[in-house]
Amino acid sequence: DSRMHKGTVFCRWSRHWYKNPWKPKVDDVQTIMDRISWAFKYPDARRS
Repeated sequence: DSRMHKGTVFCRWSRHWYKNPWKPKVDDVQTIMDRISWAFKYPDARRS
């Protein structure tokens, strides 16, 4: 499920956060929702 924002394609929002892939049984629903909320709140932020 890829998303596009201002010409940049993001393959998954979880990868946009710290560049780590989503891990089943480690990343719970609250963690994922926090990441999504953060990404929508700061769409132009770049994490290194």
